[in-house]
Amino acid sequence: MTSRPYIIDLRKISKRRINTECSDQVSQDRLALVEYHTSIASHISDPDFINYAKKNAAHMIAYKLLEDGFIKFYKGPNNLNDLTFELRATIGVVAPKQVVTIEERVTQHQEELAKEVVEEAIRQIDLWGSAFVGETIRKSDAINFIKLAIPTVLGKRAARRVV
Repeated sequence: MTSRPYIIDLRKISKRRINTECSDQVSQDRLALVEYHTSIASHISDPDFINYAKKNAAHMIAYKLLEDGFIKFYKGPNNLNDLTFELRATIGVVAPKQVVTIEERVTQHQEELAKEVVEEAIRQIDLWGSAFVGETIRKSDAINFIKLAIPTVLGKRAARRVV
């Protein structure tokens, strides 16, 4: 079994995962996604081993959260009666039902983006037709319009986000 925990910078992958359009309640700059990847031999199906692997994954994520300062510790005052002090650990998380909602929103966002790209490609192809009345569009021109539609749509979306 090989493994490695790591933190994903959401600002670098916001178009692929989560962005401000997808998260109504929490700003993207305030979210971090911690993933743990592992490989298990496919012939292993023992439920006890699978549970062990899941627990190991959870431990590795907890270790990464601790290592990178996501867990905050607070030390209470000394109790002179029993020579102890309170130690409190705190971490903020997103509720599991909200994670599903975010994933659904990401899917919806991707579908909207794909639809916009198709509409932009159709618009560009239609404009080509108005310049060359009666001619059919060459396959290479249509492909170029489709390729140009993606940066055009992403540019329009970026312009809408700028405040």
